[in-house]
Amino acid sequence: MFGQDLPASESAALANAQLPINHTAFDEPATVAAWHSKPSWFVVSNKDLILDPSAQKFFATRIKATTTIVEGGHDSLIAFPKQVAAAIEAASRGEK
Repeated sequence: MFGQDLPASESAALANAQLPINHTAFDEPATVAAWHSKPSWFVVSNKDLILDPSAQKFFATRIKATTTIVEGGHDSLIAFPKQVAAAIEAASRGEK
């Protein structure tokens, strides 16, 4: 469920405004993934009902990311802006 951490009216507004992803986003394969040679950061949404948190943790571990865990759902970027912003700011400074 998207928007599980938001008021119902805000969740509905976001769901109604979301557009489907354009299939062309998947047409060109990546030749080199940046995480192979560059530091990475990952925000795990620990209560996500759309993308399993254990999968998110697997991805973060695989790319050797500095990981922040947020006790929220798939909407963590919106519902927990201070925690997500802190993770982004730390990444911008290269902090592990």
